[in-house]
Amino acid sequence: MAQQSPFKPLFLHLVDLFFNCWPNSRRVIHRPTFLSNLLEPPSSPRFPFIGLLHAICAAAALHSPYVSVAPMPDLRTRPTEDIFQEKTRVLDGRALAFDEQHFLLAKHQSMASARIGEHIMEATQACIINAWWSFSAGRWFDVWAMSSLAIRLSNAMGLNFSDDQQKSISERMRHKLLIHEPRSYTDIELRRNVFWCAYALQRYHLFVSPWCFDINDEDINQTLPATLESFEAGTDDGRERQTILSSDLFTAHSDNLDDFGIYIKCAIMLSRIHVLQHRHLQKYSTVEEVRASHEIQAIDAMTSAMK
Repeated sequence: MAQQSPFKPLFLHLVDLFFNCWPNSRRVIHRPTFLSNLLEPPSSPRFPFIGLLHAICAAAALHSPYVSVAPMPDLRTRPTEDIFQEKTRVLDGRALAFDEQHFLLAKHQSMASARIGEHIMEATQACIINAWWSFSAGRWFDVWAMSSLAIRLSNAMGLNFSDDQQKSISERMRHKLLIHEPRSYTDIELRRNVFWCAYALQRYHLFVSPWCFDINDEDINQTLPATLESFEAGTDDGRERQTILSSDLFTAHSDNLDDFGIYIKCAIMLSRIHVLQHRHLQKYSTVEEVRASHEIQAIDAMTSAMK
């Protein structure tokens, strides 16, 4: 393990905290494979990507009593718009806390790896986890930067397309993507989960802002995720799944969809409302016109039909 990583007992403690305290940790990483690879020597090609380990350390630190974490922004002493934490840290003369150190190491390792075309999938996972940490630490710029990079790397790998036995990516498209063909069902489902984690992260974060998304819903041809039990077992039930464009997306919820799938559907709903608000409603000048608009009536009908 790299010299900057914590001693092994502390590191294993942080890994355990990460998988037990972060809701989607077992979606962005296939835990059985990860824990098995963690037993390999650091020189093994199967040993986890060091940038991913740093990201896990940063996120898990928020739940550990054994390491230091950065203080939350103090809006009583600084205005709301001045919450760029690196700026305030320097002004306060404060040293980097444990979680900040590992966030920066994960960010550096991920960027360096992506630049040379290595460990792009793992770098994307690290960016997502870094964004989770940033969200919890009140680092809004870092949330935006990390979630945006995660989405863009996902696009470069073609994770916005379904690539399974029922519908695979064409060879004409595959050679333009920055990742090899999936070798197992676990590979397929992990890529699907990573994409949806990145998608949901950006939708939930940017919903209340005027900022635009890095990918349009119309460009997503990925199916919804399977259950956690199915993912960790590495088994596919072979049943058809919904997509972001399914007509019954919000009215039908099959039993091969669990709470993570519903979480993704909520992100899709927020995405549609965000697009409606910032792309379509700007042309109306009064509240009455907005209420009578076709777009609002369509959203109202969609939410009323939800089950």
